[in-house]
Amino acid sequence: MQRIKDSGAEGVFAFLPSGPTTLGFVKAFKENGLKDGGIKFFAPGDLTQESDLPALGEAALGIQTTFHYAVSHDSPENKAFVEAAGKAIGNPAELSFPSVGAYDGMHVIYKMIEATGGEQDAAKAVEAVKGFSWTSPRGPVTIDPESRHITQNIYLREVAKADDGTYYNKEIQTFEKQGDPGLAALK
Repeated sequence: MQRIKDSGAEGVFAFLPSGPTTLGFVKAFKENGLKDGGIKFFAPGDLTQESDLPALGEAALGIQTTFHYAVSHDSPENKAFVEAAGKAIGNPAELSFPSVGAYDGMHVIYKMIEATGGEQDAAKAVEAVKGFSWTSPRGPVTIDPESRHITQNIYLREVAKADDGTYYNKEIQTFEKQGDPGLAALK
């Protein structure tokens, strides 16, 4: 932390696995005065997944991440998803990006079954979802007909504190219809 502080850096990008390592780094960032010294903290979105925010607490405030989903995403589809999932599992804080990924995966599987009439026809199933678009709890999603990768919105988020004292990822900017950046590198 001291090396970061002494470097004159305006910000730090931390790529850490979620869990104890992240908790220690985030708390040390605050306790060593980097946050109060004006050094911005950037990270991939899984660093501040909702299930970790209660443990990260005040130290996480202001961390900026980019990601494709936040439980706090403001859309009718997400509100319905969070409400239904909350009833099913009892704790919406346990929702995170794998939850919405599983939900979307089931949506695609349902479309494939519908297109094949329940028959096992892999080619017909794949063909049915090429170019398939839907509004997910994460926002608009489309399966590219050529690559079969998805395009989706990516959100710039900042950890904030709600009026009830809980922490959440507040979306502050949307980058619409983002594809897999690795595909562009292959061309």
